[in-house]
Amino acid sequence: MLPPPLTGPLPSRRLRRTRWRIPWLAIVGILLVVAGVIGAIVWVGALSPYGFIRFPLSRADRTITISRPGTYLVFEEYAGAARSDLPSRLDIAVNDGNGRSLADALLEPGERGAPFAYNVPPNEGRAVARFVAPRPGRYFLRIETPDDEAVDAARYRDHLPDGIAVGRELGMAWLRTPLGLVLFGLLPLAAGGVVMARVVVRRRQRATGPPGRPSDVVR
Repeated sequence: MLPPPLTGPLPSRRLRRTRWRIPWLAIVGILLVVAGVIGAIVWVGALSPYGFIRFPLSRADRTITISRPGTYLVFEEYAGAARSDLPSRLDIAVNDGNGRSLADALLEPGERGAPFAYNVPPNEGRAVARFVAPRPGRYFLRIETPDDEAVDAARYRDHLPDGIAVGRELGMAWLRTPLGLVLFGLLPLAAGGVVMARVVVRRRQRATGPPGRPSDVVR
């Protein structure tokens, strides 16, 4: 009986563990995209006219809730409000929750202009009054349209606005224009898209490898 051939142990297969690492450039791109999305949300909700308290002129006498103290503007809205024109004939007053009248001021009555104007479709408006809210709370806004005998009609526009809006005054008024959306949202998103595209190109280059030398031709 022949003994079985002696053979060594079969070579064990080594499992190669592939480590999946995110390139630092991809992290930068993701952060830029996230910053662009958050910036766009902040612009829409806190800076742009879309976040204003808004109501028709027919229901202008109402109570509004202000969440932060500061200086606020009352805007008239109608098509063409951002162009240079006389303000509407409005009498605006604001009282706090205890009925005390706040110091308010009409903006440039009798002068052609569009102070603190915005044109963010479908909203177009210009500021006509300013008041200071000393604390958060509920405030009563009263808007009346005095007749020609009470005011100088030549200092105001003939037609009334379509609606009224109330929003916080910004130190840099251009932030509530579409340029603010470009700065806070679109620019970071575009930069993040460029960075992520660069990451994809690099990964494809590494997958294909460097171009090899042409093989020798045997004749």
